[in-house]
Amino acid sequence: MDRLELPFERRQKSRQLARLASGEQVGLVVERGRVMRGGDVVKTVDGRDVQIVAANPKATPAQLESALGKLRSGQSLDPSRGTETLSYEASLEIRLHRFPEALRSLGEIVRREPDTAEAWFLIVQLSRGSDPAQAARAQAQLRRLDPRQARNQR
Repeated sequence: MDRLELPFERRQKSRQLARLASGEQVGLVVERGRVMRGGDVVKTVDGRDVQIVAANPKATPAQLESALGKLRSGQSLDPSRGTETLSYEASLEIRLHRFPEALRSLGEIVRREPDTAEAWFLIVQLSRGSDPAQAARAQAQLRRLDPRQARNQR
């Protein structure tokens, strides 16, 4: 069975593209709100089972910098930089406590895909202290995406 190593931030996403330990790219779709745990087995969009492996939460700053460098070096191969790449970049920046850089990546994600609740949530959390107006705008977008809000508006 293939293994898929994901940091906590990515184990919360309901839809994503990811790379298996073998290097192959796969798509995942899990029920909204589910947090995948280390050891969970999930199906890829093409029907294969993969085992989730929790990424090392105690990675050193040097390891995080290395991962960020590898991620950015791939940009020249794929200049379109999909939102999954931006999401991974934002999660690494957050772990390195570089919140303005993470906010830039998250902003690009919501510019491309405005219905990405996970990115709006992180923008709220990261900008709450530094830019309350930005946090309020992101919170409004989260309310717009909340299915419970949609039912209340009918």
